[in-house]
Amino acid sequence: MQRCPWLWPWLGLFLLVQVPATPNAPTLQQTPEYVMLLPDSDVTITCEMKHSTETKTIYWFRQSQLPCVDGRKQFVASYSGLGSVTYGNGSMQARVTVSKEQSRNAYTLELRKVKFSDSGVYFCSAIQAPALIFGRGTNLRVVDVLPTTVNPTRKEESPKRRCRRPHKNTPGQNGLSCSTRFMALLVGCLLFLLVSLAATIHLHRSQRRSQLYFAKQISPCLRPGQICNS
Repeated sequence: MQRCPWLWPWLGLFLLVQVPATPNAPTLQQTPEYVMLLPDSDVTITCEMKHSTETKTIYWFRQSQLPCVDGRKQFVASYSGLGSVTYGNGSMQARVTVSKEQSRNAYTLELRKVKFSDSGVYFCSAIQAPALIFGRGTNLRVVDVLPTTVNPTRKEESPKRRCRRPHKNTPGQNGLSCSTRFMALLVGCLLFLLVSLAATIHLHRSQRRSQLYFAKQISPCLRPGQICNS
């Protein structure tokens, strides 16, 4: 097992350099994306080099998500194309093993007997001049109890759904609601009254015009000495 503390500052310089990726540039496909484990469990993270058959040196970093820990990426280990392995310093290094799958251009990081302090996001990376390329990361969480899968459509919840009253302004299964029917009846009555009132006003005006016309016709005949021709 080799330890090279002098290597970390140089790796930090590479982390500051970012260049846009080209469509055919090598990429790192990292799996899995999320892992939740109990303490003392083992986990294996795989990093496969895509669009490249060249064997490169793969570096592994961990970014802690604890509020009291520095959020910068911490060097964990590296695996070179010649098979040499370098590990960083820390309590977890004795439980870390990095290797390469011979059947494909893929590299693995195995962490044994995980602890709560091992929680964080683990990244694999490789030097692709003039910068480092990274995988998408693996979020590792170490918890006391694993969450149980709860069926959201449990039988004990179904009576509550059946007893839930529908909205009084929405149509029900048997047709319109009572409030909708009442509003329709009220609107119909108002329209009927308006039509009746308009007809009555029109009839009254017609009668009034007829009376005025008749009065004008017979008014000369009512004067003394006036002869009206029939």
